Amino acid sequence: MNQPENYMSSTFLSMARWHSPWWQGEWLPDNGYPEFYLRSCCGFDALQMQMNIEVPADKALKNQARSTKVIALMCEGAEARLTYPFAEELQHRLADQGFHTWTLDTTHNLHNQLMKLKASDLLVTVPGDGQWLAATVDCPSLVICGEVDPRMLMPDYATDPVSPENPEPMPAEELAQSIVSIFEQETEDANR
Repeated sequence: MNQPENYMSSTFLSMARWHSPWWQGEWLPDNGYPEFYLRSCCGFDALQMQMNIEVPADKALKNQARSTKVIALMCEGAEARLTYPFAEELQHRLADQGFHTWTLDTTHNLHNQLMKLKASDLLVTVPGDGQWLAATVDCPSLVICGEVDPRMLMPDYATDPVSPENPEPMPAEELAQSIVSIFEQETEDANR
């Protein structure tokens, strides 16, 4: 289609599914939200999902990863309510634990950002495009959910969402300890 609005109009009936709590349904797509959207909302039900993007790992970060875990951080959300308010403290706590951190910024050269994600051991991100970019280069992600139900995002790891009973996102100290636990569990699993 040459005009996107014609495509959107042609799939209007299926697009209603976009507003449903699809993650609570019987079918959970292997590739999470992108697969749900393309198959269920856009009508590409025969689509073979292939989310990998082949890029080499960033050499400097790959060298850094030989001696310590490399963690990408994306704590600013597209909307202020999605931004993680304790980002600076989290970065300091991770550095104190011996991790190397860098900030993912999808407004900069995307190829370079993907190369850096490829060399990273984990992306810690708020809901947004960071999680999906990391998935394309096989970098696991921990999503700081905020108000978003983690079942909708289907990340590798997630914090509990905020709620009326628990209105604040996970404090930096607790989040840093959760990240340490992820790597400890990976080491334990690898030694089995």
